[in-house]
Amino acid sequence: MLSGHPVELILLDLFLPDGNGFSLLNDIHGKNPELSQFPVAIVITAYGNWESHIKAYKLGAQYFLDKPFKITQVKALVERALHGESAAENAHPAVARNLK
Repeated sequence: MLSGHPVELILLDLFLPDGNGFSLLNDIHGKNPELSQFPVAIVITAYGNWESHIKAYKLGAQYFLDKPFKITQVKALVERALHGESAAENAHPAVARNLK
């Protein structure tokens, strides 16, 4: 899907009309095992819980944003993501414990 098309960032909803974001994130990460080749992923959803945060981070997401959100939040995350910062490193302790 991303072959031959360099992508720096993916804004990915967990619930897609033809699948789910977890599967897509897994497919993208599986085809790019080198983290340096993996595009930054910001996962968004209206149905977030701790388990979905943990799963997304384990599949390679750098950020997780619960709906509803303000466009300024998305803009700030995109800017942070493209400058190499990762929310997974600063995750809530309940999430961080499960990332190891």
